[in-house]
Amino acid sequence: MRPGLTVVLALCVAGCAGTEGPSDADCLAAALQQPALRNGAVAWTRADGSTAVTAANWRGWWRLLRDQAYPAASLTKPLVAHAIRGQVERGALRLEAKAADLLPGLAWSGPGTQDITLQHLLQHTAGLGRRDGRDPLWHHGGTSDGVPDCEAAAQYIVTQPTLRTPGVQAEYSNVGYCLLGLLLRQQAGAGELELPAALLQALHAPLGAAGGWRATLPEMHAALARTLPLRHLEAPPQPLPDGSWYAWSWRYWPKPAAGAPWTHTGRLPGFLAVALTDGRSRLLVAHFDGDPADYHAASQRFGRQAWGCLQSAGGGG
Repeated sequence: MRPGLTVVLALCVAGCAGTEGPSDADCLAAALQQPALRNGAVAWTRADGSTAVTAANWRGWWRLLRDQAYPAASLTKPLVAHAIRGQVERGALRLEAKAADLLPGLAWSGPGTQDITLQHLLQHTAGLGRRDGRDPLWHHGGTSDGVPDCEAAAQYIVTQPTLRTPGVQAEYSNVGYCLLGLLLRQQAGAGELELPAALLQALHAPLGAAGGWRATLPEMHAALARTLPLRHLEAPPQPLPDGSWYAWSWRYWPKPAAGAPWTHTGRLPGFLAVALTDGRSRLLVAHFDGDPADYHAASQRFGRQAWGCLQSAGGGG
């Protein structure tokens, strides 16, 4: 029964959602077949600017047809950074502004924390990395009754010393984005900023700005597409060990290890989400079930294959 159902769903979605053509859909469906990952589905921008979807198997199709909301995890962060970017472009915020001045209601007593700027938080260079090898959002003071809590993590981290001088080293930080989420909530609450409903809801979820967003795959694609076009921040970047760096939350690859020049990955136990873009108009967003041992390697492997499909289709980044 499952093979027949797969064919029926594939034909329906190809007709109803406007997939790019058998060869392109087949290419992406093959790219979704990744070790330690299952039930993959993908939404992508076609060369003509329209959006298409495809899936690896009947379960993936069933979720697409039912408009299932997927947890986005860290794919929330580009939405947060985009909201901040809009205010910087309007002159309402400055990248060099001190986070302690922007959030005066927090107890910024940790040595070094008063030197953290808005740009440090955006680019993961605030020195707020893992403590004892653990993410503060899940350990230390970042939980409420044992459940990860972005607001509690933000309140905790500013009372602790920074692990290194802000601005000198990039280290991915969930709790840094928790602070950005509190800033957006503060501005929205004061009537200074109107946020999209999906982002506002995410900011009030337990994982907040670090990963509280949920959406259908086409909704996820549409929201991330609104963060385009991408560009770098004015200050020189602080590269990660692999040579990549962050700008407005998106990770930039000078020599793309993941196929696309700009990527972001969302991961929580049980699933992996991957976003790839040329930074201009082409965007691909995929979601999988599974827990690969090395999710960075898994996302890059998928990215190289999937982005190759878009390039073959004419016009990938």
